[in-house]
Amino acid sequence: MNCDKCQDRKYILIQNKWKPCSCLIDARKLLKYNQSGVLPYFYEYTWIDFLKNYPNMKSISKICKVIISKIKTKSRLKFMYIQGDANSGKQALIALLFKEFINEGLSTKIISLNELIQMEFDKEEKYILSDIYCKYDVVCLRIGTIIEHSYARPIIEKFFNTRKNYNKYAIITCRLDIESKQGLYGIEVAKFLCDGRRVFKIRMK
Repeated sequence: MNCDKCQDRKYILIQNKWKPCSCLIDARKLLKYNQSGVLPYFYEYTWIDFLKNYPNMKSISKICKVIISKIKTKSRLKFMYIQGDANSGKQALIALLFKEFINEGLSTKIISLNELIQMEFDKEEKYILSDIYCKYDVVCLRIGTIIEHSYARPIIEKFFNTRKNYNKYAIITCRLDIESKQGLYGIEVAKFLCDGRRVFKIRMK
């Protein structure tokens, strides 16, 4: 048995009422992390850990905390673009952001462009695809490798266009070494679709 409070029953009796134990609340949170696409390595990862690993990111962490505090407001800023080298901390930053979003009660999803392209041609994935485009409060589209696929650009454009129409938050991450490929195109599409609204851009080294 792992929980001393409830003996793994998941509920405890308080004043003649059964209430969820803290272990059940934690288990539900971890399940949401998993469903969102946050890697298990980052489940216990904190902003303190982030700054230890990337001490030059203090200003970025402060900015991200402001974004988290305003995520539920009617902000003009609905698009974020994060670019960086392979070991720049992009993945850690996204994990921390998404954990905060989940704790705020938002529905989230992390997906790669490759996965999105495959889902576009899989009829069995149409409902999940609809959630990615329209339902989730925050979606991160990862562009990690060069994709010379004719469908890549229109799908990126569809992603941003649909998220904008539904007033949903979108994040795109891209490696610096492919900035001239889909990454650069992604930010150009975002700027175009925002109708003059700025896209928040973070460059990590």
